[in-house]
Amino acid sequence: MDDYIPFGAAIIMYLFNPLIEKKAQAAVFKSISESDQRMPDAASVVIPAHRSDPSIKSYLSFVIDAAQIVPAVILTAVGVILAIPSDWSPALAAVLVLGICLLVLAVDAYVLSLDPHVYDGKRVRGYTFTAIAGIGLNAICIALVAFLGA
Repeated sequence: MDDYIPFGAAIIMYLFNPLIEKKAQAAVFKSISESDQRMPDAASVVIPAHRSDPSIKSYLSFVIDAAQIVPAVILTAVGVILAIPSDWSPALAAVLVLGICLLVLAVDAYVLSLDPHVYDGKRVRGYTFTAIAGIGLNAICIALVAFLGA
């Protein structure tokens, strides 16, 4: 049963992704609003496109996911390491861990290569690509642990 804990924890973390995003957006918008109110001519200032609410939401979505990809997938990697059956050869276990590390780097490189607005547009029911991929990967790991009987 202990083998499932890291995967379940990672899934729960990803499920809270939209809530964390909304809280971060609210904090940033509050800070920007307070800053704007301190400006002497705040009412007459034209807000540039990159400072608009939709742009800021896209930037925050991108930054939050880009920052959590590596720690979240490392949690999955820890789960895989703990779930490796003791009868597997060390070479096979090393190949598995190396594969996960390469997957982490590939996902991180993919997300960082995207424009924040394009990335934010790739949502399904409020969940970003990173959250969906993380939930899927961890669910697969839970299924594999159950199937392999580790």
